[in-house]
Amino acid sequence: MLRWLYKSWKTVSFIASISQEIIEHIPFFKLLDILFGKSHAMERHGPFTKLPDHIKRANRGLTPEGVQLFPVHSGKWISYYHMLHAVDWSIQLWKKENIYKKKIYYYQFDKIIGTVVKRNSITVYNTSKAIVVVSKKGEIITAYPVLEEEIEDSLTVYLKSRTFQEYNELYFTGSG
Repeated sequence: MLRWLYKSWKTVSFIASISQEIIEHIPFFKLLDILFGKSHAMERHGPFTKLPDHIKRANRGLTPEGVQLFPVHSGKWISYYHMLHAVDWSIQLWKKENIYKKKIYYYQFDKIIGTVVKRNSITVYNTSKAIVVVSKKGEIITAYPVLEEEIEDSLTVYLKSRTFQEYNELYFTGSG
């Protein structure tokens, strides 16, 4: 009986640890397709990253995937839908501008899209702002939520958050 309970608990724990990827599988796999091997956005800022890892990044400089850098504000997306929305818009804007140089896009959403731990603190802030960096080849370098003071208002793109149904229609059926 105890063995069965233990196995059941382990199964439930595993499913809980990947539940967001199951629920948000469409944007998760689309982001993997766009970012895999070209960007550190998922590994350092994706919704599956853990808050204690972001506190370590902000205080000791250790990134969620274990790279030692300097301490900085550390942001994490709360949804793959919001992350994909910003990444997809950045790619579209970069292609439209047709200038083939590195570009930083600033976004203001109409709702909370992530959390940020300030450098040298353990305080967690909710944010509705994000930055996406695109290389001169049009590949995403990184995408992460930021605090208000990190955004240049004159360059900000305002995005209305979509419902899950709107995202699914846009990215799954291609009708958006």
